[in-house]
Amino acid sequence: MLFAIFTFSGFAQNIVTNGDFSGGLSSWTTYFADFAGVSGVVNASNNEANVTTLVGAGGQTWHVQLNQVLTSTQISSLTAGQTYKITFDARGASARPVRLFFGEDGGGFAAIHTQDFNLTTTMANYEATFVVSQTYPTMKLGFEGGLSNTSFFIDNVTLTQVPTVPVSLPLVLGFESSESGGINGASFGAGPQPVLEAGTGTNTTQVMKITGNPAGEPWQGINLNLTTPVNLTASQTMTMDVFSADPVVFLVKVTNGVAPAATVAASASHPGGSTWQTVTFTFNTSLDGQPAPASGTYTGFVIHTYWTAGGTSFFTQPGNVPIPRPTRTFYVDNIRGPLGTAPVIPTPLTPAPVPTAPNSQVYSIYNDTNSYTTTFPVVYDFGILSAEPDLDATSVVNKALRYNFGIAGWGQGEANANVSSYGFVSFDYWAQPNLPNGFRFVLISNNGGVTEHVYQVGTQEPLLTGQWKKVEIPLSYFTGIGFASTNFFQWKCSPFNDSVDNAGYVYIDNIMFTTNSQLSNTSFNASNVKLYPIPAKDLLNIEAPSTVERVAIYNILGQEVLNEVTNNEIVSVNVSSLTSGIYVIKATIDGKVSSTKFIKE
Repeated sequence: MLFAIFTFSGFAQNIVTNGDFSGGLSSWTTYFADFAGVSGVVNASNNEANVTTLVGAGGQTWHVQLNQVLTSTQISSLTAGQTYKITFDARGASARPVRLFFGEDGGGFAAIHTQDFNLTTTMANYEATFVVSQTYPTMKLGFEGGLSNTSFFIDNVTLTQVPTVPVSLPLVLGFESSESGGINGASFGAGPQPVLEAGTGTNTTQVMKITGNPAGEPWQGINLNLTTPVNLTASQTMTMDVFSADPVVFLVKVTNGVAPAATVAASASHPGGSTWQTVTFTFNTSLDGQPAPASGTYTGFVIHTYWTAGGTSFFTQPGNVPIPRPTRTFYVDNIRGPLGTAPVIPTPLTPAPVPTAPNSQVYSIYNDTNSYTTTFPVVYDFGILSAEPDLDATSVVNKALRYNFGIAGWGQGEANANVSSYGFVSFDYWAQPNLPNGFRFVLISNNGGVTEHVYQVGTQEPLLTGQWKKVEIPLSYFTGIGFASTNFFQWKCSPFNDSVDNAGYVYIDNIMFTTNSQLSNTSFNASNVKLYPIPAKDLLNIEAPSTVERVAIYNILGQEVLNEVTNNEIVSVNVSSLTSGIYVIKATIDGKVSSTKFIKE
């Protein structure tokens, strides 16, 4: 069961009903030991309980009683082993004693706690703190005044649980200058970018201010990098200090899990009141479609600005209506959780090869080595990017995008660009060994509607792991599946089949549109064999210095799709029946096999 606990003073649920006597004596009963000649009058005036006109007292303290007999609901709200506090205001017409009783009503009248107080003529506040050792089927809270005939007055009775101050968990992210974690990229979902500023009240260190945008997406929020990873295998509980003037409910997530740890969400809330409070939340319930419970090591943390108490989605049913997004501002600090060991992230030993395509032939989506002049105009990013590390060990900078597909994909928008003059889109990738299946490269167009068009490594071509691999795709492949090349809008990479079950790290670099192919004919060139045209539409020509005895063509799955005996130095192969895509051609020349890739348009 998901829960959020607030640890602070001044906020707790009062179990007593009508403790201020604003409802008269409702929920209260009285007892006088008439068998011992004791009598009196009890009424409520001036929002106080007045016990007056006492006669015959002086024997036993229990001969005069003002009680609240607890209902079954009140009893069920008590937890054995927890600490509780009773407070009340009281005075006497003159100095006199009063005993507080809390315990069993009937039976043996077993006391959980009794305490004597000496009242004065001035209304004063009294309190008693105790542990509820057990509960009983019938219970009461009472005031006993049978030792004196002096009138007494009771008001503002409370019974509250004393919040358990959790053992302080280790700090995994604060917002001081010494912290190495912090805000990871821009806010998402059209939420305002959080800012760091000096706190107020009891926390004047640097804190993070989060502001909601009522016109933004319901899932708006911010990604954070933890300074120290958390390990939620044994315990799924974390804490965070929160300040808010108004009541707020929000959603938090642990992200960037070390495979196979998947993103998990938890609901949290703050009751308002302009105080700093430590909110405790546990990642053990499935929310926002995320699995549960959390298990493993995580290095990222997300705060979604809006959520609803008891909710499971950013949209309510029926009608798929977004959750409310009122104006709100709150502050957070000191995110704590069980310490984890920094994960060992698979990393390529070298950066991706520097592209050789000339500037005049390139529309660069992502590249930091060539200073291309025609580039994707990044307005925003979306999803979760693990990091953007510099993979060059020298002083030269050569970065790559690092994806953790056990968490999410990541992409950028928005261009609304015409890329129809380009012939190919390409990128370099390095996938960690044992990455399952592959991943998706997606071009998104907006031509009267936003549509996604997928090239899936592992489906459209075999996945290669542990080394850099260039993928080059004819633009005709994408236009053939509906991509509007005159309205290029966004791009992204995401897990295989869009499922985080296909977890693992992939580095991607040098994403670009090019006029001409960048694929080399290394094997053919070494044999002085010419292959043209690239790409091929109907005929693929081969010229060799010796007889080309046989030609075989294989698709990206390694399946043979064509095999011809040629026995000629100049060969034309009819490839018009092949679907668009990338193929491998193998030519047997003088008993030796030369091979290369070609593109069928």
